Amino acid sequence: MSSPRNLFVGLAALVSTAAAQDVPLEFYTNESWPAGLVLGDTYGVAMGDFDGDGWVDLFTLQSGDLWRNVDGEDWELAANLLGLMPAATTRYGAAFGDYDKDGLPDIGCEPRTVMPGDSCFRLLHNLGGGPNFLEVAADPNVIDVDVCMSNSETITWGDVDGDQSLDMILPAYPPTPCGALSGLGNAFLYNLGPNGPGGNYAFTEMAAAAGLLNTSGCRPEGAQLVDLDFDGDLDFYTGGALFRNLSAAGTPFFDQVTASAGITFESIRDEGLAFVDYDLDGDFDLLITYLDPGLGVRLFQARGDGSYVLQSAAIIQDHLVGFRYGLSYGDWDNDGDVDFTTRQVFRRNLAVETGTARFVTATHTVDPLHITNATPAWGDLDRDGDLDCAIANAGEMARLYENTLYDGETAEIDKRYVRIRPVLDSPGIATGLETEFGAVARLVVINDTSRAVRRQFTSSASGYLNQNEYALHFGLPPDPAPANPLVDILFDVSVDFPSTPDVGYVRVDKHVNPVLGRIPLAQLADREITVFRSGKVILDGHEFAPAPAQPTVLTTTNGGLQTPTPSTPVAALTAGAVDQHVGVEFDTLTATDPIRLTEIIVEGQLTPPANCGDGNANMRLWDVTTPGMPELAYEFNAVTEPSNDRSYVPVNALLVPGKLYRLVAAVDQVRLTPLAPIAGPVQVTGGLEFVDASPCDGVAVDGAVLSPTDVGLAFRFHPVAGAAIVDLGGGLAGAAGIPVLSCVGEIRPGTPVTLNLTGAAANAPSGVVIGNSIDPQPLFGGILLPSFDALAVDFSTNSLGEVSLPTSWPTALTPGQSLFFQVGTFDLGAPQLVAFSNAIAATTQP
Repeated sequence: MSSPRNLFVGLAALVSTAAAQDVPLEFYTNESWPAGLVLGDTYGVAMGDFDGDGWVDLFTLQSGDLWRNVDGEDWELAANLLGLMPAATTRYGAAFGDYDKDGLPDIGCEPRTVMPGDSCFRLLHNLGGGPNFLEVAADPNVIDVDVCMSNSETITWGDVDGDQSLDMILPAYPPTPCGALSGLGNAFLYNLGPNGPGGNYAFTEMAAAAGLLNTSGCRPEGAQLVDLDFDGDLDFYTGGALFRNLSAAGTPFFDQVTASAGITFESIRDEGLAFVDYDLDGDFDLLITYLDPGLGVRLFQARGDGSYVLQSAAIIQDHLVGFRYGLSYGDWDNDGDVDFTTRQVFRRNLAVETGTARFVTATHTVDPLHITNATPAWGDLDRDGDLDCAIANAGEMARLYENTLYDGETAEIDKRYVRIRPVLDSPGIATGLETEFGAVARLVVINDTSRAVRRQFTSSASGYLNQNEYALHFGLPPDPAPANPLVDILFDVSVDFPSTPDVGYVRVDKHVNPVLGRIPLAQLADREITVFRSGKVILDGHEFAPAPAQPTVLTTTNGGLQTPTPSTPVAALTAGAVDQHVGVEFDTLTATDPIRLTEIIVEGQLTPPANCGDGNANMRLWDVTTPGMPELAYEFNAVTEPSNDRSYVPVNALLVPGKLYRLVAAVDQVRLTPLAPIAGPVQVTGGLEFVDASPCDGVAVDGAVLSPTDVGLAFRFHPVAGAAIVDLGGGLAGAAGIPVLSCVGEIRPGTPVTLNLTGAAANAPSGVVIGNSIDPQPLFGGILLPSFDALAVDFSTNSLGEVSLPTSWPTALTPGQSLFFQVGTFDLGAPQLVAFSNAIAATTQP
């Protein structure tokens, strides 16, 4: 186990430890259900919005009961779906997944052969119009084979090959038994899209062809699809086996890399698993509850490079208690780190409270009879800011428990959370499709000194036989100014959407859409932020288009760095020399547009920074176009975590076409990766490994010998085709329509810029609102989009209804920071006497 990170010094005093000791769950009751809501007999609970009304519903497969969430205030039994399927004695778990992209989630149902009756996979196609489902798995026009006699558990939905259609992996027992039961092995239902008869969506089973067939190994109980090596596609783990995704667009394929990735106990049966960032260092660690009484619950820590290290059993208090059956996870105490359950035991993560990421057994008031073999699912079902829990109980009755952390008396600003909902664009569904399973959302709190990385991913499988709510719930730090209701934390949001490396790494962030930067919690009326794959964002109920010149697809130099193969682990890091540096040389000679450098991927640990007069830095970008005359272009500084052998450092640099650059990092350990060419406007010419005792003058960088075969770091980038000014739309029409606001000039500190207004009323007194963020507020019958941080009112339009406002861009703004502008004018010809221009965002460039 690595040394604990003291991430949150001083924060523990701001957290109510006494209140957090108990799991804040109470058996749900209301006027309709005075004795509590019993959800039916079941082994697992699935959460999904079956009717598309924006409220999360519940399905329990064993009983077949489908429960409708009535506006977060009540529940009603919408239907019983057992009559759609042949009779069966035992049915296990289920998972919602919208395989035909109509906005109505369908339901995959897991087959069992333990008892007499139906033993086949069932797919309940959601036809809409109120609970209206049709079983289609038996239709050869929908699935080309009957998936029967499988003994399956924990369905996983996800797009494994980047075609934006949901595939399904049905984990099933292998032919060689691990325990008393066997099966036919995993099934992989590959979504062919709307290419079935009549243009309907259809699947073909291709587990063997895709490398996912488990002919040996242990029984798969838990399973998840998630990008574990940070190359953009979804890797898969189940039944003691880790499958690395090697798919190209339209061609799914996986390699098994379990042993070479450092994951042991592959021949021992588990009873649930989850990938979670338990230590808030940015990668997804692996929690597993084993059936073996000598193992109990164990944790494998991710190293950031696709490999794992088994941690001491002591990191989980009473790790031999409450194992054997079921695992679920969620931040139920809303402190920002993930907690988990196994069987009857709830365990709290102390990463935030103490700065040491470890799990302790939590007290609770849940009836012990309700959790004898618990497989809970978590979601904010009433949208009050805390995670509620539907507790399945292994073939017994499932029950709904309400989280009481917040109640009707809790002020909104005291609810420390935000929800992020990654979705796929759909022409007919304004709120998008909840099909982006595996999308990774990252939330960065501005000026947070804790170094915590808040990162989560969407998943249809949330531990074992359970499916959590689709939207991602982030617990947030305390209010830094509780006495001032107008001041709270600011945060950035980014979402990485599943893709394949041959297409590129898909990321939507504040460069793609500036409204994702410096979001003010104090001014959010709606705590759910919807981020579309296209870059569109719904924030506070308003839709914002992405910047047209900022593509969502990033290219990764070298295709990334080393990853495990079936036979070979990643090479061990070796100690570097004193003042060791690694780097890469590349050119932009064929580029026609500027290149934005967004992320540096570095091996080992970055060493303490050196100060070259402009601040501390341990990574530098040098312009070496002119031989013997290196020019420092950018400096970056970061702290890497001791638990990681590879780190992903977000940066923001704008590179000029026609240049030769060297990007270098000061590191204490080294691991080189064979050089691989990439296509596009950036060409890597070689790697660098050298000693530099004087990193400020560039002499050693310029003189370092170039390796044509190996590199020690990589980076992500994309071309930038235009200015950093985005029209956010909006506006309120005056007599001549909506006034048009534009901005010209380079958006860099100290440079001249001009705001131009046209199409307004003549000789009209006017004012420009300037905001640090977006805060949509109704005003005079229109919507004022910028936050009201500054106002300039000492100007009027001319006789043509125009005005120009020259100024200089503020020097205090850092690259990536945006300002938002909107002009209001008095228009005596308009019914409301006021008109608003469109709003614009201008983002500071490097």
